[in-house]
Amino acid sequence: MKNDIYLDIKLKKKYIYIFICISFLLLLSKYLYLDNSIEKNINLFLIFSILLFVVLAPIYMLFRDIKLKSEINKELLDIEEKNRLVPFEIAMDYSQEAIHWFTKDGKYIYVNNATCEMDGYSKEEFKNMYLNEIDKNFKKEDVMALMQEIIDTPNWSITSTHTRKDGKVITLDITGDGFRYNNKDYICAFARNITKKVEYEKNISIVNNKLKKSLKEKEILLKEIHHRVKNNMEIINSILNIQVRRAKNVEFTSIINEAQSRIHTMALVHEYLYLGYDLSSINIKLYITKLLSDIKSSYYEEGKDITIDLNIDLFYMSMDKSIQIGMVINEICINSFKYAFKENTLNLLCIHLVKSEDHIILKIRDNGDGLENLDILNKSGSIGMQLIKSIVEDQLNGELLHRNNNGLEFIITFTVEGDKDE
Repeated sequence: MKNDIYLDIKLKKKYIYIFICISFLLLLSKYLYLDNSIEKNINLFLIFSILLFVVLAPIYMLFRDIKLKSEINKELLDIEEKNRLVPFEIAMDYSQEAIHWFTKDGKYIYVNNATCEMDGYSKEEFKNMYLNEIDKNFKKEDVMALMQEIIDTPNWSITSTHTRKDGKVITLDITGDGFRYNNKDYICAFARNITKKVEYEKNISIVNNKLKKSLKEKEILLKEIHHRVKNNMEIINSILNIQVRRAKNVEFTSIINEAQSRIHTMALVHEYLYLGYDLSSINIKLYITKLLSDIKSSYYEEGKDITIDLNIDLFYMSMDKSIQIGMVINEICINSFKYAFKENTLNLLCIHLVKSEDHIILKIRDNGDGLENLDILNKSGSIGMQLIKSIVEDQLNGELLHRNNNGLEFIITFTVEGDKDE
């Protein structure tokens, strides 16, 4: 401000001085015009030349001062602009995110402290550097196209790499945008070092792949185990078949057949686990449907027309519970096939399995004659009835009810523990 006032005073003095000199020259020229003596003209010419020099010198100094004033004003404006940007630069230097500005040809014009720390170069070094010197993914001739893409693309972003001054390559998540200043286009980019994150994700991916491979191997092994268990049970059934063919005692044959049916019930679970995708649970609807079909085939007698009414909710159960439910259904249904159904009549077997929020209800009913005295079942010493009660009460922790309902009906209720819907 003081420089401005000083220059203005100097300019005013020069203007006054020039005005006086010009006025004097005008008077002198008038005088020369009136008196034409040669000697006097020579003397006056010399005086005129001196005065002309005296006039031209201040004019030269005047223009020099005007130019000086313009340069000083420009310098003052630059200083003012820099002072105005100082708070913003300080704020950006405190940013944890790397911030850098480019010209359209990819030349660095500003970097904050985070950029210097990230790439290993000083601010002075960055002033003479271009983007392609640090980001080796771009060639020099591609940089201008990249900068134009950033200007034209809202919310532009990319994952790229920088080569640090020490040669280490780091991975960055970069966003950018274009802006215009003093009628020129610039690009502002924000970069975040994600090298550790990428390495962590890569390590996690490697571990996951190893776990998946290990899990796949274990699944194959478990399926093979279930397959072998199922085959071993079938071998046992085959041995029992040989014994049945040799036996002549009808009661013994009946006992063996029931044992075979129980073995098949358990083997069927292992078959589903071997064939299925989920080695931890079984589709109970498919399992019971197949089980009833096999029981019907095994105990079919000519002349007995049997209809099976199945109403099974679709959900999954564990292997243990599936076997327990299968064993109960097997015992009750075989009893119905053997004692409730008659020839030349419509025989009906109803099996309903319903799942609620906290418990499962299994109802099995035939349309036979039922029992006059239901206490017989409680006092029955048969292996089948003992097996049913043991499974329901001791293994399923459930309740067992039986009643006459147009035939003999069993109602089994037990709580839900870890079973899942489809």
